[in-house]
Amino acid sequence: MSGSGPDSPDWRPIPPPKPKGKPPPGVPPACDLAFETPLNSPDRAVVQRLRPGERLRVELRTTNGVSLLLAVSESGDVAGSITSAQMAQIIVCIQDYGVQYTATVLRIVSGQCMVRVSPTGGI
Repeated sequence: MSGSGPDSPDWRPIPPPKPKGKPPPGVPPACDLAFETPLNSPDRAVVQRLRPGERLRVELRTTNGVSLLLAVSESGDVAGSITSAQMAQIIVCIQDYGVQYTATVLRIVSGQCMVRVSPTGGI
């Protein structure tokens, strides 16, 4: 008998979903942000290599006293910046609580890249 049950060499259990609820100790619920936003100042060369579903790191970089949230590919290329209304809260969560965020590519139309920003691995 063939199939994909526990006796099959390809079978792997699906991990249970991570329960939503309280954030880890010391991390305020306000850091559990999830929202959609376009990347600002997208780098066309980087964006044209991206595909829907691809995950980008959200990195906080400070240059000349200005804080920037950048969406960075796995290869280290900056795809664009995140300047949504939640930007200030994300900066606080990264700096003060060590929360990491991911920007998942939703769609790319005419060089514009729409992403969904959420905590990496959930809170």
